Amino acid sequence: MKKAPLLILIIVILLFTACTGAVKNESTSPATPTWQGSPVIVYISPAGVIDTEPPAVETETGSTQITAPKTAELPAAELTPSSGPVMPGTEAPGKADTPSFAPTTEPTRKPSPSPTAEPTQKPTEKPIVKPNQTPTPVPTETPEPTDPFSYIERAVSPVDFNGNGIDDYTDILIGARIDAQNHPRYDGSYQKNGYPPDNIGVCADVIWRALKHAGYSLRYMVDKDIKDNSWRYPQIASGKEKRDNKIDFRRVRNLRIFFDEYAVKLTRDIYEIEEWQPGDIVIFNNNTHIGIVSDIRNERGVPYIIHNGGQADREQDYLEGDHKVAAHYRFDASRIPEEMLIPWEG
Repeated sequence: MKKAPLLILIIVILLFTACTGAVKNESTSPATPTWQGSPVIVYISPAGVIDTEPPAVETETGSTQITAPKTAELPAAELTPSSGPVMPGTEAPGKADTPSFAPTTEPTRKPSPSPTAEPTQKPTEKPIVKPNQTPTPVPTETPEPTDPFSYIERAVSPVDFNGNGIDDYTDILIGARIDAQNHPRYDGSYQKNGYPPDNIGVCADVIWRALKHAGYSLRYMVDKDIKDNSWRYPQIASGKEKRDNKIDFRRVRNLRIFFDEYAVKLTRDIYEIEEWQPGDIVIFNNNTHIGIVSDIRNERGVPYIIHNGGQADREQDYLEGDHKVAAHYRFDASRIPEEMLIPWEG
């Protein structure tokens, strides 16, 4: 009698199981896997976690519970169970098949970044500096100092007597400066050939050397005028001095008479600075000293004088000293008779 209720319970369970299996096979829902002949119930959670466990089955020897392995977590939206039941006996021994899932939609793709617009201007290129090398600085030009007397128009001779491409006034200035740079010792001794060597001289020697550089022979020009017009030279006309072309052109008093006759006479006011031009000839005091006007001026615009008085500096600020200007000339060959223009002969 005690076995009857147990037997009835087993029959009820078997009937329930059979009915459940029939309903499962007829339904259109995805098939569920089974383990060892028993149906398997599949639970799909909202998060897509699949948990499959077989029901407990009692046998005559006792009750045994079989637990299926759990599948990995997958997104619910992208998975769908495979169709068809798993027949008992087809699974691998000791292992349970898990439902396969295929994605229903394509995975979401990240939008590709929009192309970056190319710059309209090229970036400024920096100079490439090699290691341990200092860039070479760009030299900057130092502006020349402004000449405060640049407004003074420089006189240019209409004559280039020696044909060297330089006008007479400039040639005379250059010749005087060459003599100053040679710095001849002050010596007025008589010379047998007429010309003292370059290393000696007096103030009058600066003048003939300057005109020599322009192509003129002052020695023979003065001698010609004394020969043709001796009355102009009182010392010679009176007989106090004998005419001598080896020394006459080296005496300032004779040069004063010659330039009075043939050169252009200019102002003696040293502050009429525009009238004082490079290459002009100046006689000082009582015909005792002579020099050439320089192209250098002091802060008041008064020009320097190139001369030989035995001083250390042969080109100096001399006009404003205690020296009376006796005469100021410009040797303009265009105003001199052609027969008086004698070229340098040596």
